[in-house]
Amino acid sequence: MAKKKNKRSLFQRIFSVFGRDKHKAEPEEEKFIETADTMAIEIEKARKKFANFYLTRKLKNGEEIKRKDYTIKKTNDKIYRLEGKDYQVVVITGNSLTTKDHKTTGVLHVSESILNRAIQREHSDLNSFLQLWDKEIDFTDIDMDSNFESKNIRDKKDWSRILTWDTIWKQQLILHLRHDTLALLIISLGLEFEKFYLANATIKQKKIVHDEIFYLNQGKNSDDWNPHSRNKTLTEPDLAIAELISTIEFIEKKIDKEKNY
Repeated sequence: MAKKKNKRSLFQRIFSVFGRDKHKAEPEEEKFIETADTMAIEIEKARKKFANFYLTRKLKNGEEIKRKDYTIKKTNDKIYRLEGKDYQVVVITGNSLTTKDHKTTGVLHVSESILNRAIQREHSDLNSFLQLWDKEIDFTDIDMDSNFESKNIRDKKDWSRILTWDTIWKQQLILHLRHDTLALLIISLGLEFEKFYLANATIKQKKIVHDEIFYLNQGKNSDDWNPHSRNKTLTEPDLAIAELISTIEFIEKKIDKEKNY
């Protein structure tokens, strides 16, 4: 009897060892998930970190940020002067157009070949150039105003047109966007997109995006923690917005196809 008892206890010990190893990988992740706050609080945390990262957005024209070995000064919208001991360069962070006193100024980035194709003919106004460069220029970061009448150009920038879609297409958009992209869009585009998402996402989708925002706040972006957000961080909203615009255009083609069916 003693031998049987010892035999059973040996198997029990072996089983307990393997049993502990089997569950060893889970507690750390479970611990993180249990510490997550509500989605609203996680979004607020992420937005504060997002705002603190974008130091240049707090600068007005003429203001600068000084470091030990260099200075970055904002000279205009998306235009900066970077100065060091032995260098001075102009840094342009994106396309920029502003209108004041009926005069439009700014910068547009196009290739030399595109520019030369454009100047083979006459153009009556700036809008003529913009329509021609519709596919070459990223208009999502331009503050368009009433001087630019091209509906196609406006639509490329205006993501909020999705708010007028039928529910089924809103849900399709959410379904086609990556979870890490949705998390960044909620953080960077503000309350309007947040409301859109919460009104059209499923409970399961909300849970996944909640986790995405939580892990972004924790800085957990590796394969082990979050397979989606490893490709984007709080500092990459431009990638998320580009994916949003691309997906909007994809869904709009499906909408048009159904209308014409």
